[in-house]
Amino acid sequence: MLDLYEEFAVLVDALEKARAEYAVCGGLAMAIHGLPRATVDLDLIAPARASEQVLDVARGLGYTIAAEPMTFAAGRSSRSGA
Repeated sequence: MLDLYEEFAVLVDALEKARAEYAVCGGLAMAIHGLPRATVDLDLIAPARASEQVLDVARGLGYTIAAEPMTFAAGRSSRSGA
């Protein structure tokens, strides 16, 4: 069974060791800030210049499914190519 907290701790530790630029977002970020929310995934955001490094770290831990690239501007997000 998936232990989301353990997965999160291992991923964040690896990203920190790699000195990767990233931020936690989504349900886990809400929980960190005291607003628990049911979630079944790990959401991270990274600047474009760090995306390959973050993906390499995640792949090294066995993660194989990446999200569609998204761009952010003026407080809105959009999927790449959408």
